[in-house]
Amino acid sequence: MNAAKKSAAPTQASSTVIEFLTTAGCHLCEQPLSWLERMTLQSSLQQPLQLECVDIAEDDQLVEDYGTRIPVLRRQASEGWDELAWPFTLGDLRCWLEGVLPGGLESNWYEQPVKAISEIHAAAAKAHQEQLTKPSGSLGLLEEAVIALAGMQGTDRPALDAVAITVFAGDHGVVQQGVSAFPQEVTPQMIGNFVHGGAAISVLARQQNCRLSVLDTGTCVSPLGWPGVIDQAVGLGTADFSEAPAMSQSQLDWCLAAGAAHIDQLLEDGPLQLFIAGEMGIGNTTTATAVSCALTDFAPALMVGRGTGLDDDGLLRKQKIVEQALSVHKDALATPLDVLRFVGGFELAAMCGAVLRCAQKGVPVLVDGFIVSSAVLCAVRLQPSVAEWLLWGHTSMEPGHRLIQQTLMAEHPSVRPLLDLNMRLGEASGAAVALPLLRLACALHNEMHTFEEAGVAASSSAAG
Repeated sequence: MNAAKKSAAPTQASSTVIEFLTTAGCHLCEQPLSWLERMTLQSSLQQPLQLECVDIAEDDQLVEDYGTRIPVLRRQASEGWDELAWPFTLGDLRCWLEGVLPGGLESNWYEQPVKAISEIHAAAAKAHQEQLTKPSGSLGLLEEAVIALAGMQGTDRPALDAVAITVFAGDHGVVQQGVSAFPQEVTPQMIGNFVHGGAAISVLARQQNCRLSVLDTGTCVSPLGWPGVIDQAVGLGTADFSEAPAMSQSQLDWCLAAGAAHIDQLLEDGPLQLFIAGEMGIGNTTTATAVSCALTDFAPALMVGRGTGLDDDGLLRKQKIVEQALSVHKDALATPLDVLRFVGGFELAAMCGAVLRCAQKGVPVLVDGFIVSSAVLCAVRLQPSVAEWLLWGHTSMEPGHRLIQQTLMAEHPSVRPLLDLNMRLGEASGAAVALPLLRLACALHNEMHTFEEAGVAASSSAAG
């Protein structure tokens, strides 16, 4: 983000009036002006913004001060003019206008400790399972999952009545390298499908009485005013990470905090017993591959998959683009946050923030497919104990998904994925399909009779 520059101006109280300094014929004005108009309508500042366009040609002093720097945004502050000069991203503009990250979070919020799992309640749930009218362990993963859930929820009678699903949307500049079978316009079109109830995840959420939200982190045509779409866009998609960093530091900071603040808002709105993240963004399997390779020892040839349906030539092109990106940025990928910034996606960063916040607040996460898992991998690399708050919904057809699961479960033993249905849709669909199994696991745990209640003789420890 451009450093805010202070120039001489009368000392006045802070104002919500934003001056847009430009001149007739300035070819750089269209994009920043559209972003500013958007924020004027949608900013979360306590007072509405007022936009005033100022032609510097009408003032000799303005020409002298700004003639070589337009377009420039400025507002009066206590010590003069607070300025933001072009070029800047929508994320830079959000940070400048808002003054704070989403939810008022501090810049290092992700360093806050993860909540501890309740081993006492997990042990109590396991003991209860041993008393139910069935052979010990005979319900397999259902038993393991409900015991894990008991430890997460801090009760020996876990429940999943309050489940929220959020689809995080964002576009990817790497699409211009021909790594997807679909055009980028599909991303905003699918956002419309989500909110109008016609997408797979819309049906799955509706059928299971789950809260469904869509969070826009930055699509090529960012929709405005649609019910259910949360506007946290920081740009019209990332930059092409095969040639340049995917995003700026301010864009990364905003997206991480946007995901976390979304979890805070869900908790404020009502009970939240389980969270499911999904995604939508043409090109995001390429991004997920780059992120996953950078955070593991796997080569792109092993991670890369067909995504939306690439043919053999497209698959090879996708692999080479990921290899190129990792080579271009190899000296910059020192931390998980560096990986997100240089080869990540806006929606991946927001999902990483959401998963981290769930672990901090004690909300279990049911993990979906490859793209979501790459964001989860970032969260676990930032704070390893995040892994204790994960349940795996399914294993998708994307080869990278299985590799991420194997890596994380080897490092942090956990319940195996509940399903393997050859799914590769994304949107949180795989996790949503697994949700009924978890709910049934809770029902069995909570409603089955014990041997004593049923008057059934329990087996001895030696019996099978």
